[in-house]
Amino acid sequence: MPTNFKYGLLSYGSPVLPSNFGLPGMGSVFWLDPTHGDDTFDGKSPQRAMKTLEAAYALLTENHNDVLFYIPGTSALTLSAAFSWAKNYCHFIGVAAPTMFGSRARIIQAAGAYEPLITISGNGCIWQNIYVFGGAASSAALTAVYLTGDWCYFESCQFVGGGCATNALDDACALSLNGSHNNVFVNCTLGAQSIAFVAGSNVLRFGSTASGQNLFRDCVIHCMNGTSVSTAYLVELTATTSVDRWLKFDRCFFYSWNQSATTMATAFLIPASPSNGKIFMQDCMGYGFDKWDASDRGMLLGNMNDVTGADTSGVAVEMVT
Repeated sequence: MPTNFKYGLLSYGSPVLPSNFGLPGMGSVFWLDPTHGDDTFDGKSPQRAMKTLEAAYALLTENHNDVLFYIPGTSALTLSAAFSWAKNYCHFIGVAAPTMFGSRARIIQAAGAYEPLITISGNGCIWQNIYVFGGAASSAALTAVYLTGDWCYFESCQFVGGGCATNALDDACALSLNGSHNNVFVNCTLGAQSIAFVAGSNVLRFGSTASGQNLFRDCVIHCMNGTSVSTAYLVELTATTSVDRWLKFDRCFFYSWNQSATTMATAFLIPASPSNGKIFMQDCMGYGFDKWDASDRGMLLGNMNDVTGADTSGVAVEMVT
């Protein structure tokens, strides 16, 4: 495990920090501490950290590979309005254990409907060890993170949408991608098993603007499915154009924890006659649903079925029963 001795950070996986971290030409480093920070500080050291995300983010310069370190403590970052991470090549790193689940570098929303809570439209951004919880006493369907940026990397993050019983609704989700390409998610968790889903709820959604060449590796996509609900989903494609070229899940775990004997009918909701792209699943595991794709759209391919014949070991096959 590589260690950044200058700042005392121990991190899991690769890349750990922006590839030019500590090298000539790297941008500035700023610090965020919701517990001990103060927005009158300059944010240039842990002792002079900013208190709010809005103030800390304002210090970052786009396209300079600036890094914002989030020091977790007894207080979470609470957003009282929707937030946009729109600066290209600016990075957000939680100084927290890379657990995949409930990082203490956490962002929650105040009471109210902020939809989505966080939009990431910047390109080439790295987020690591960040927990985003979208849920409040609102009757609106809430999305935690909405991603439209390209070439972004996420590691050991958890995104939770529909985190309150009043907004675990149809169209509430943890992560939504729309027109977003070439992103990588490693050791990330999407969703939670604390609020029961209703019909139409989903964890991971792809919008009508095509997203292509996105990779999820060693991730958990899970939910708690409500009593007698069969029409909630772990992954939903909202249009025939949702996926361009390919989407891949590598060694991912899909789990619907059902509150009753009624199981989720399908893990993936795929519309009829998808126009372009395939979804590849390599060495994945699932539980709590009847089929990967109950409609058998011919879009979902994996290597988890038995394959016979010469030169066919490991070949992707359609995920049908």
